[in-house]
Amino acid sequence: MVGLAVAVTPLLSICIPTHHGRAAALAVALDSVLEQLPDRLGEVEILVCDNASADATADVVGERIQRHPATLTYHRNAENIGFARNIVRAAELAHGHYCWLLGSDDALAAGGLAAVLKTLRGHRHLTGLSVNRRNLGADLERAAPPDPPALLSRAMQRQPRAYAVAAEALADLGLYLTYISGQIVDRERYLAAAGGAPPEVVEPGYFMHLYAFTHMLVECPRWRWDPTPVVLNRTENDALVELLDRQVALYQVETLRDRALVWGAAVGRGSDLYAVLMRRSREYWGAPRNVLGFKLGAEHTLREDRLLLRTFGRYYGHDPRFWLLSLPALLAPHQAAKAIHRMFVSRR
Repeated sequence: MVGLAVAVTPLLSICIPTHHGRAAALAVALDSVLEQLPDRLGEVEILVCDNASADATADVVGERIQRHPATLTYHRNAENIGFARNIVRAAELAHGHYCWLLGSDDALAAGGLAAVLKTLRGHRHLTGLSVNRRNLGADLERAAPPDPPALLSRAMQRQPRAYAVAAEALADLGLYLTYISGQIVDRERYLAAAGGAPPEVVEPGYFMHLYAFTHMLVECPRWRWDPTPVVLNRTENDALVELLDRQVALYQVETLRDRALVWGAAVGRGSDLYAVLMRRSREYWGAPRNVLGFKLGAEHTLREDRLLLRTFGRYYGHDPRFWLLSLPALLAPHQAAKAIHRMFVSRR
């Protein structure tokens, strides 16, 4: 560990797990936080947990530790311990009451840290706080499409909400909990939930954070939603998509399977809460427009058509609206989707 020992318990630990290839993005993320540090010394700590990168990550963090030695700490794993374990390790090394697991490819919007601290100071016994995001391109400059109502309703985009019932919170926020940078949680509760995760959730672990957040919310639903867009979400930069050679259909299949597994472990497969989450999942990822968009991928073939149809049918087939809305899009050949897309593009 590089950095000074924490003398007091911070209110908030901003934990940034990172890995090889993220040095440049990490610099942006760190600077966006450091330039917003509060006047109260020791209220916020920042910890970077490096999963054995071989790039310039250590230099990026070391330069900033020289300017902020009492606030910023760096830990580098001797070997790659996996995505899920690195996230947990970051929280383990922190000291704050609340933990903000900020993705190393995201950043904070101006005023974002102050908005979060204000909420945490006023609500000391929260299990979790979900905060809104602004979608930007891979350069964090260009505006990207906003989140559709199926993910965050228009009412939620306007009004803060306090939750005390798990079913209500999951109906509104269940899908958004997949976005790790948008969640600030009780650190001890997070570590307890992560420590109790079943093995199939830990490996490969791309959604173990979703398991922990969902489990925490169900166990103690003292949760809030803040519509202020405090996170800058870097789109077009998904590590799992890269691992799958940008096979969009395969990505959708893998993530749908993993989310269903995680939700089943967190709330019980077949439970009413599981049904709520899968319905919302179908409304968002299974929407006809999204399905047709998957088929526009450069690598998409008839094989991927079948893969999508089989997997979506398996997980959404119990929902009558799947047959009415999503199935026709899934049955449409990818050649037809691409031809229609080319026709509309040529008319612009």
